[in-house]
Amino acid sequence: MGIEVDGANQKLILDSDGDTYLEAATDDTVKVYVSGAEDLRIAANAINVLSGTTLTIDSGATITNSGTANGFSSADPSSADGDSLGTASAEWSDLYLADGGVIYFGNDQDVTLTHDPDDGLFLKSIATADNNPVLLTLQTGETDMAADDVIGKIAFQAPDEGTGTDAILVSAAIQAVAEGDHSSSSNATRLEFMTGSSEAATSQMAISSGGIVGIGAVPTPDLGVGLHIKTADSGASVHNDADELVIENSSTGGITILSGTSAEGRINFGDSGDNDIGRVNYSHASNYMTFYTNASETLRIDTNGKISTGAETASDCDAGGMTLDHNAADANILTFKNSDVAHPFTDHAEADTYAEYTKLGSTEGGMRVNYFSEATVGYAVASYAVNANTTHSTSGRATIEMDTWLDSGTDRTAPSADHNIFNVRAGGATKFMVEGNGMLHSDGGAQSAYDAYDDAQLIRAFDLSHGKGTINSKFDKFIGYNHEKLAELGIVGREDDGKPNHFINITLLQRLHNGAIWQQYEKHNQLLDAVYDLAKEAVGEDKANAILDKHEVKRLQ
Repeated sequence: MGIEVDGANQKLILDSDGDTYLEAATDDTVKVYVSGAEDLRIAANAINVLSGTTLTIDSGATITNSGTANGFSSADPSSADGDSLGTASAEWSDLYLADGGVIYFGNDQDVTLTHDPDDGLFLKSIATADNNPVLLTLQTGETDMAADDVIGKIAFQAPDEGTGTDAILVSAAIQAVAEGDHSSSSNATRLEFMTGSSEAATSQMAISSGGIVGIGAVPTPDLGVGLHIKTADSGASVHNDADELVIENSSTGGITILSGTSAEGRINFGDSGDNDIGRVNYSHASNYMTFYTNASETLRIDTNGKISTGAETASDCDAGGMTLDHNAADANILTFKNSDVAHPFTDHAEADTYAEYTKLGSTEGGMRVNYFSEATVGYAVASYAVNANTTHSTSGRATIEMDTWLDSGTDRTAPSADHNIFNVRAGGATKFMVEGNGMLHSDGGAQSAYDAYDDAQLIRAFDLSHGKGTINSKFDKFIGYNHEKLAELGIVGREDDGKPNHFINITLLQRLHNGAIWQQYEKHNQLLDAVYDLAKEAVGEDKANAILDKHEVKRLQ
């Protein structure tokens, strides 16, 4: 060690080999050399640590700044991306920034993280061009993503809540969860939204990798393609034509539409031409429900449960009944169809229609009912009643009844005696008729007489064939007709096997009675003529005429 003077420079040598020393330079600067290399330079109001030299301040040391310190800019990196703050093994503990402090990112400081005093942080991108959002990416370092692995998560918590226990648990979170093993061809991931009630937050809503939004107890939506609200698994599937909204529960599921007490609740069905061409309305003001098709009301259920069609607002049926209104239309108001039916009357109705109700007249109203059958019977009526009535008078009742009334202003009145009240028609022509006084009329135009037969014998054959209450006569053995002849003439019916039965044709039987009366009348007159001829021969014509006059007998001349 020693002091060495070299011209203007002076050295204070600190070691034996002379390579560690202090040098007083001519420019009023003191240089510190260690092992022959300059590490530190001290000048007036300046201390400079040379490049390649490390300045270390022990952890127990204190640096005090009593005023404004200048010159720290010299600690900046010498170039962009030229230095780091801390190292992988020597990390800084804490970083304190003042209110409104900013951390700048990027060579052009294009992203900033700014302190929002007393509230939080602002993350901002300075880019002003279109479609340049600020981007925050959460990345995991996991190298093998398996099903149900959490990729990233944002949690919300109040750890300083004084009541502790549940209060300090994570109250809500958003997390991305792998739906399956990730591979080179799949990264299927769902996004879960978690909330807590009296426990750590659990998943209550999720968006699947297929875009299904699920709400409910199960975090993975598995039905439909849109919104799946799931309280519990029903085990059911969903039709692909109605899978945009799925409501699922293992018991009862439902949707509620809430509206004001004087407003409407509504479901609309729209297309590109009309946004409510179909809809269902419920009026809370009047408590009725309406159904619209093609932008017009077609069905209404009022507050009493009356059902009406055709925009009828004043249904004239009882509660629970139905009013059908087809406005000014003239065709069918009600039809009945069945796929088993295929009748041939397709000029009048579709082949699968077996009954139709239609307006009788285009302007006067009335009802026409048409029935269609492939077999024998087109219409059958069965009436079931508990009580029978045996009164044979105008007040008598029957299991099947028909009643006819006529107009009397706004009221009704009974038909007159000669009014036709009931007709039976065949092919559009009336064959049987009932008058208001009970008279029966039948079409006799196609009927023929029984002049080829002895009508009295036919009548006796009819009585004998029935056999009930008939007193045998000594003349019965002379009857030339039998039950078969009666069936041949159509007076009685036949079974399907051809055997005559006791079904009576009342019209033909009445004709038979008429014929028998006339034949007996003719025979009576023939007998009268024979007796008159005998009387003339016995007592003379004058006395014979006197006998006829006495007994008021008129001969046919």
